[in-house]
Amino acid sequence: MAIDMKQLIIILGVICVISCNNTNDTDYTAPKFPKTSEIKFTTICDDLPASNPQGQMIICDSVAIVQAICIENKNVFQVFRLGDGQLVRGFAYRGRAANELNDFRRITLSRDGKTLHAMENGGVRSIDIDLTKAISGETSYVVKTYRLPRGPISREIHSAGENILHTENVGKMPRFVITNRECTDTICTNTSYMPTKTVIDEDENDIEEYYFYNSAFGVRPDGTRGVNVTRNGMLMEIYEIQNNKMQSIGLRRFHCPKMGNNMRTGADDCVRGAFKVYTTNKYIYVNYIEQTKLAGSPISSVAVFDWNGKEVAQYKSNLYISTFAVTPNDNRVYCWIFGPDGEEALCYFDLK
Repeated sequence: MAIDMKQLIIILGVICVISCNNTNDTDYTAPKFPKTSEIKFTTICDDLPASNPQGQMIICDSVAIVQAICIENKNVFQVFRLGDGQLVRGFAYRGRAANELNDFRRITLSRDGKTLHAMENGGVRSIDIDLTKAISGETSYVVKTYRLPRGPISREIHSAGENILHTENVGKMPRFVITNRECTDTICTNTSYMPTKTVIDEDENDIEEYYFYNSAFGVRPDGTRGVNVTRNGMLMEIYEIQNNKMQSIGLRRFHCPKMGNNMRTGADDCVRGAFKVYTTNKYIYVNYIEQTKLAGSPISSVAVFDWNGKEVAQYKSNLYISTFAVTPNDNRVYCWIFGPDGEEALCYFDLK
């Protein structure tokens, strides 16, 4: 049957639409953003009494909360005013005393943003911190302490309603586990790993270690979806979290992982990939470094994706963004940056 030119155009158009909406890519394709722009940073403060922030920045009303070493106190968390970047105070201590934890690397906000939950990794304790009390300087900010039978050895924790999602667990634990806050009841598990389509898949330990050491996870504030992205290469997987179940609903392979001597270190010609992720109900924001180690010092961009894994926009910089947070209305990004000479500053830029 002969096909005229008009029919051919229609058929090609249908094929294009189908391919553009396919989020289960099997080949690696660098992200293509329909919109790109250069970041214009506005400096809030470049004379910070703290340095080397760890983990995720938290925006709480008119302040930013970061985990950082401070010359003015021995606290784990530092509170900065967003208006002028001045240090308000610190809160929380490392230790074994009441209301202290050995480490605070695993933290998550409650869905209403009022409580910070912190859990020792593989330990026996977790605590709830009332952020209003902590920010205002009240000493009774730890409002609940949990004695755990034994916490999972996980990379991150995230709120899943009243429960806790533990990600990238190792040993005999499933990869993802949702438990109650006391870690006594398992709500659901997910054991699958997104294939990398490389030699990493051939060894069970290698794929477990690759995702453990290279993953960053985010949960949509409404609790219905999650996203996992990786560095040393860049893969993205979208999850639906509904009715006490967690299942994969979308895969994207952007940059192929090329590893060095172990699963922690990328090869010199491997794209650095996604270092942090921040989520709003509308978008996924990724600290995306598209250079390789051979290109020199890392340079960040903020890459924006929708909750189907589709590229939305890329905001490029010439600096390294250590940590960042996005306002709930998706209008502004607050970030802690490192300048070309290692100087640190608290900044923001607007999303347009």
